[in-house]
Amino acid sequence: MSEGAQHSKTFVTDCPGMKQLFILLELALQLRVPIMALYGESGVGKTRLAYALHTMTGSPDGYFRRINCSGLPEELLAQIIRTELGVLSFNRGEDCRNEDRNATRTLFLDEISDVPLANQRELACCIRRKISTHDDTQKIPGRLIVSSSWNLGDLAVSGHFSKDLYSCISDFTVSVPPLRLRRQDIPLLSRHFYHLIPHADRLLGFETLAGELESLAGYDWPGNIRELKNFVERRMLQAATHDCGDKTGKT
Repeated sequence: MSEGAQHSKTFVTDCPGMKQLFILLELALQLRVPIMALYGESGVGKTRLAYALHTMTGSPDGYFRRINCSGLPEELLAQIIRTELGVLSFNRGEDCRNEDRNATRTLFLDEISDVPLANQRELACCIRRKISTHDDTQKIPGRLIVSSSWNLGDLAVSGHFSKDLYSCISDFTVSVPPLRLRRQDIPLLSRHFYHLIPHADRLLGFETLAGELESLAGYDWPGNIRELKNFVERRMLQAATHDCGDKTGKT
């Protein structure tokens, strides 16, 4: 089994598009592509995919830092990004003092489109300096992964995203398909989430849950995998509550 197939299995998928995506990501990792962009709707699993990319290098215990670009004040966000980028080298590891892959750091900028425009220009300049410089021998080999729920190319054309920053991060991009385009994964994912719940079979049989999901065959799951996970957890909570109510009524 190839590395890409292993990780597509980890992602609980039977979708040919997802399996092809992992083959593409495997190639990018072999080429030591230093900057990657993940596109996809909210809830498709971009954060988990970014962490999978980090672990696919063989460094699951290495440094992985996720920064939520929409959840921090502007000045604090800029300071954190400068600090995190400052210790990384994007020279694909050849010029770094420590070439051990376990030392590789991954910086994940989640929803980069929410970085203020002024900070985007500063970020672009910082990335360009790191790509062009070759004196990073005292720094740690690094990878920058960015994500967006929006098409950054369209935002750049409309003036809502820095064209400089877009050109820095758009060399390697992948789009994560929404759940409505990978419906064959719904039974697999729901079973996976079901078995994550302790003693799930005592609360509700999986066949009952699967039947309820079949009745939603025409539903588009706008919240994607996150919404499906929440549905399974909520349904199991309802079953547990009903079970407790029955027991209380019998006492």
